[in-house]
Amino acid sequence: KRLLHAITSKRQKQLKATLMWEKNDAASFISEVTGLSNLPFHAIDGATLINMNATELSSATGLSNEQSQVVIRAIAELLGSKCPYGIERMGKDLLKKGYEKQHGLNDEKIDLVESEQLIKKAAGLGNPVAKGLLLMEEKSVELKRKAFGYLQIAAKMSDNIALATIGDCFLKGCGTARNFDIGIRHLKLAANRGSAIAQLKLGLGYFRGQGLEKDSKQ
Repeated sequence: KRLLHAITSKRQKQLKATLMWEKNDAASFISEVTGLSNLPFHAIDGATLINMNATELSSATGLSNEQSQVVIRAIAELLGSKCPYGIERMGKDLLKKGYEKQHGLNDEKIDLVESEQLIKKAAGLGNPVAKGLLLMEEKSVELKRKAFGYLQIAAKMSDNIALATIGDCFLKGCGTARNFDIGIRHLKLAANRGSAIAQLKLGLGYFRGQGLEKDSKQ
């Protein structure tokens, strides 16, 4: 659901102009997208605002983290690739679509060629999971270790694709030493967060007794 759906197209253009003009006070933008009035902080210019993350915005304004996330997402909707969060979100969207096409998820037909193209675009935007997935396909052991490092970065931020992929890496000893216990732990984390791939791998593990005690009901 888009954050700015209730704001007219004309007003969105005005807000966009406010953000892109470095001397403008962006408080009106924050007020409009959060619904807050009498904001208790000094003026923030648009150029500064669009380069802030949610933590920095909360610290500078006293907004809650949730309110700051609303502001950051609204900026991304208006500016897209012209702001850091917009680039980050585009990378995540491309990765998600590429991953779905790779595995046939969410009614997507498996298309490995398009999947690779989408994941490469996501990697080009700096997405660490996309970089990890691409490097994991290389034959070099060193590159696979580098790929594992990228995935670890994303897993620490609870990225589901990264958690599921790292779990698989530990089970196979790909890019890291084989460790069934840690692999299963990562798969369970991803599965509990809704990863269909992790759920499938755990189901097969229980069914076959691979890394898990055989349990056909599980």
